[in-house]
Amino acid sequence: MATREFVDVVTSVGRVRGAVTDGVGTFKGVPFAATTAGARRFRVPAPVEPWAGVRDALDYGPSCPQVDMTGGRRKRTEVVDGMTDPAEEGEDCLVVNVWTPGVGDDARRPVMVWLHGGGLHAGTASSPLYDGAKLARRGDVVVVGVNHRLGVLGLLHLGPTMGDDLASAGMVSFLDLAAALEWVRDEIASFGGDPDNVTVFGQSGGGQKVGILLAMPAAAGLFHRAVCQSGSARRVGARMDPAELAAFVLGEVGVAPGDVEHLQALPVEQIVDAAARATERFGSMVFSGVVDGVVLSAQPREMLARGASASVPLLAGTTIDEFRGVGANPALDAMGDAGLRAMLGGVIGRKDTGYGTDGPIEAYRARFPGAGPGELFGEIFTGYAHVGVEQTADSKVDTATAPVYRYLFTPPPAYHGAELRHIFRFGVNGPVTDLVSDTWIAFVRNGAPHTAHAPEWPTYDTDLRSTTVIDETTSVVDDPFGDVRELWSSIDSTL
Repeated sequence: MATREFVDVVTSVGRVRGAVTDGVGTFKGVPFAATTAGARRFRVPAPVEPWAGVRDALDYGPSCPQVDMTGGRRKRTEVVDGMTDPAEEGEDCLVVNVWTPGVGDDARRPVMVWLHGGGLHAGTASSPLYDGAKLARRGDVVVVGVNHRLGVLGLLHLGPTMGDDLASAGMVSFLDLAAALEWVRDEIASFGGDPDNVTVFGQSGGGQKVGILLAMPAAAGLFHRAVCQSGSARRVGARMDPAELAAFVLGEVGVAPGDVEHLQALPVEQIVDAAARATERFGSMVFSGVVDGVVLSAQPREMLARGASASVPLLAGTTIDEFRGVGANPALDAMGDAGLRAMLGGVIGRKDTGYGTDGPIEAYRARFPGAGPGELFGEIFTGYAHVGVEQTADSKVDTATAPVYRYLFTPPPAYHGAELRHIFRFGVNGPVTDLVSDTWIAFVRNGAPHTAHAPEWPTYDTDLRSTTVIDETTSVVDDPFGDVRELWSSIDSTL
């Protein structure tokens, strides 16, 4: 039976109380910035007000109010990542969860900062899947999960209509992440972590976040390694004009241009409901940030090619089947061409116009002439994921002074997110689990993924494109997606 005791940690703004179970300390819902409600809504993150006494950090803090992965309004009891989300929603959502094998022991352990998936508009670091205790114990590392603003509350480009006061509103989701990394820099030593050895890692939408942090000047120097899993950011604000999206949301909630006080006084539910209507019309992934000239001066892919984060080692990869399982659903074949176009528009283009979808459909139909709509969707979205991660690796390696490594996860079923249970050791064990979690641990500890399971990973370059295949053992293949890359190079898409 697990033993549990309580432990306090002193931070720069107050004392927090966590629980130690079987040697791992857990601190949940620790604020790294102030509430984003009321007059703080849509503004850059502000420092936390210090508190007196001891603040309990025994329960998860709020998740950002959000729409679900299909673009509908999220319900409190919704299942996230196959499990019920234990956290409430609220605008006081700038919190971290910390798992550490040592508190106050003066050790300096590598720090793994987890950025959850959800397409930039959904998700939470409070999912049971992301419990970092087993990973922390396995690797003698400190694991930090981050909640932050998402979707409409974190990525609504309000500068053109609401004035300079909210000029960065379309990028505060990522400024929240930079603020969380500043908290790690300033506080993590008290939790047994090393602020000079910090890795950001994320999957799907979390991989997009990692890609943007690699490009952001505000995040420079706050992390030292990066892992992009089945997601990366090449372009922001590409699926539709961010100003048009903001105008739609403001129209839905009846707020006139420049009336910041009205916008900040609205119940948050009205704003998120308006976002649900926006995603129903335009697509679930349209909230994606903006090149605003402040947070980003150019698209992330261009920033990487110019040398942003050149000294940060990168591990990037995908699962072999990604979204093919979604496409295998027989019900999708009944949707016809119009349904295929709308479904793809929701995730890689624009749903109402077909922008970014007609070219991929034409190219993949020529490649798979007998495929129905479901199979085409699965192949297109899977290829999109493979090529997107490759493009980020290509942009990074062009100017990198640190190594880039690329992986391909293949143990069946190798669907989107299948590697997560192995990284966090959630309900699985065996050779694949040990190989995967130990590989991630080695990378964050040393900046290279070499382990006893796989003594020597080749570095990635654009000549051989050497990729390490992860299964029960590892092997190396060169350029596993050359045909997919060539296909997408001929497509006019949002890549």
